[in-house]
Amino acid sequence: MRKLPRGNSTGEICLWAWEACMVRRILFQQRVHQHLRECFQRNPNAEKTEVQQPLDVNCCPPLSQKIIDYKLPPITKMRFRPAAHLASQEYIAKYEKAVELMKALPEDDPRSFMQQANRDGPECLDVGGLLRSKYVTGDKPDPGPGTVERGSHTALHVWVGQATPSGEDMGNFYSAGREPLFFSHHANVDRLWSIWRGLRGPKPKDFPESDWLNANFLFYDENAQLVRVKVADTLENQKMGFVWQEVDLPWLNNRPTARVKKSKVSTTTAAPKATETVFPVKLDKVKVLVDRPKKIQEQKGQGKRRRITSDRRDRGGHREIRELLEDLDVEDDDKILVSLVPRAGGEDITIGGIKIIYAS
Repeated sequence: MRKLPRGNSTGEICLWAWEACMVRRILFQQRVHQHLRECFQRNPNAEKTEVQQPLDVNCCPPLSQKIIDYKLPPITKMRFRPAAHLASQEYIAKYEKAVELMKALPEDDPRSFMQQANRDGPECLDVGGLLRSKYVTGDKPDPGPGTVERGSHTALHVWVGQATPSGEDMGNFYSAGREPLFFSHHANVDRLWSIWRGLRGPKPKDFPESDWLNANFLFYDENAQLVRVKVADTLENQKMGFVWQEVDLPWLNNRPTARVKKSKVSTTTAAPKATETVFPVKLDKVKVLVDRPKKIQEQKGQGKRRRITSDRRDRGGHREIRELLEDLDVEDDDKILVSLVPRAGGEDITIGGIKIIYAS
């Protein structure tokens, strides 16, 4: 679980929650506790794991027209986050004790482990409302998840726990939050973000778009007061008072080998040859067979790069495809099937030609 810089005398803590990875504050004051408890009908005969039935009442703290901007508190001590596999027995004991205390709380207490897992009341998040990929003017709605969410994020959800019919423990929405690893797993996105920033070199560490930096979210703090948190407030973990243990990253440059069979697409596809296609064509959906230049084969293994490019060198873009051809095992094919699919605005783009060149 990720804590923002510090707790305070009222017991305020912050968690990274579910896929949104947005900070949510647990409301501690008695008046808020009582309000949250009125949201659900308690069945005294129900099993402990049974989800309580929500009542038709307003469970949120009173609506406020006053919104205060979140300000990072001064850092008096930098917190240290050890790698899980290197954590000391003392650290592990503290973590286990924290989980034990949360599980010991009454089920209707908003701080309890079960309530956190059920994501009730004002702490509930609408996963379907997330903007998970870059989304700008002209894009289609819901651009979908990014590579991290679709890849490593989902894989961990599927792999954790025993093989069960419905994907428990972490592979199903209703059960995932009841696995303690759930919170650590999602908090790891902060560390990935920090690693990514460190790999930027001389490039800007953060995206410069003001729309993104100033995007903000409203949360209730421990006093049931609305607080505005901007994306720009959360980008540097050092400013929030914590750092991660530096460890080796064997996965960083370990590119997996694609498990594919020899492609027969060049002999089975009905796509026309690039030399037979009448260019320019509109970019609605372009699929053509492109001749592989002989030079690729002649200088194979000499560290050269293959690129796919347009005929208009002054305007054309290019993409390096050497590793892709190797992964697909089509490096020695005479022709390569190339598909261009527009993501947005394709009606305003024309393709003047497609070819593969051998670039230094």
